[in-house]
Amino acid sequence: LAAQRKTGNGLLRLSVFQEDIANALLSQSAPLVPGSNTLFRFVQNVDRTRARGVEFVADQYDVLISGLELMGSMTFVDGRIVRDTAFAAAVNKVIPQLPKLRANLVATYRPDDDWSFTLGARYSDRSFGTIDNSDPISQTYQGFAG
Repeated sequence: LAAQRKTGNGLLRLSVFQEDIANALLSQSAPLVPGSNTLFRFVQNVDRTRARGVEFVADQYDVLISGLELMGSMTFVDGRIVRDTAFAAAVNKVIPQLPKLRANLVATYRPDDDWSFTLGARYSDRSFGTIDNSDPISQTYQGFAG
């Protein structure tokens, strides 16, 4: 569900969403044998996942000076594993590699019809790499820090 408003020089949009997936295939890295230091990459089938969220987008033209466009977005998502009969420890955990908060900011300057210069920045919260969120340290190999 989204609501959008056009402004004099751009637009504003607010969206709310929910995505339910049955039989999701989630890729992860984990030891094949408990206690092993050797990680294996594999895909695991999960009965049901749900992601609910809200996103705000702003896109404005001719900001401060003619030819300057600023576009930004911020998305908050609560993605959870709802049911997993094969691995009960994963139930109600955060979906791997799905950060709760993401934001983007892009500035584009067009001095004329032939040239444009763009600078962008992106932020993403910490995310988990394992289906049961058992990777508590994000600043390591196979870790996903913000």
